[in-house]
Amino acid sequence: MDAIRQIPSNHSLIPVLTLHRLEWALPLVEALAAANIHILELTLRTDTAWDAISLIKEKFPQTCLGVTTVLEAAQFKRLEGLPVDYIGSPAVTRNLLEKVQHCRLPYLPAAGTLAEILWLNEQGFNTIKFYPANIMGGVNALQQFEAIFPKIRFCVCGGVNAETALEYLQLSNVDWVAGTWLVLQKDLQARNWQNITQKAHRLSAFLPKLAKWQIP
Repeated sequence: MDAIRQIPSNHSLIPVLTLHRLEWALPLVEALAAANIHILELTLRTDTAWDAISLIKEKFPQTCLGVTTVLEAAQFKRLEGLPVDYIGSPAVTRNLLEKVQHCRLPYLPAAGTLAEILWLNEQGFNTIKFYPANIMGGVNALQQFEAIFPKIRFCVCGGVNAETALEYLQLSNVDWVAGTWLVLQKDLQARNWQNITQKAHRLSAFLPKLAKWQIP
């Protein structure tokens, strides 16, 4: 269950998106790569996502591709046959965890409360998506979690924006932030790839300046 921890060393900002048109996929990956972002999470809210997985990995094999909102046994089984780097769900139940245990792909579970985090930790997970972060206490909650769960690392998702992303990433127990604000549906629909690149570049440019990544 530590396999998921290999990902954040190179990817701190994770665009999360629902893809409605397949022709958006490759220009989007190019726009993100121009800002040195080589990762994205696709939700399984559209059938387009399934076709986009293979297309993206064929043309951009170095892109780290996650798939989220994975909830059904058939989805787990189908994803195992596709070039996916990791999968995730917005919440976890015992029934869902049984499906996960039969899947070879790295899994990023989500939790929003102390009880949920404790339960996932008892199941062997030490990397967890804190979701929905803005509703469940945000930065203050994560600061408390660090004292209680010093070995757990978090991916933060839910209500994140450009300002709060940097706040979260300054916390020592946060490795990633994920969200839809990096790739807005209006930019996809307008094919405004330049705006996506500029927004991502402005944010990624701040990452080397964060204290926790600076060499003493």
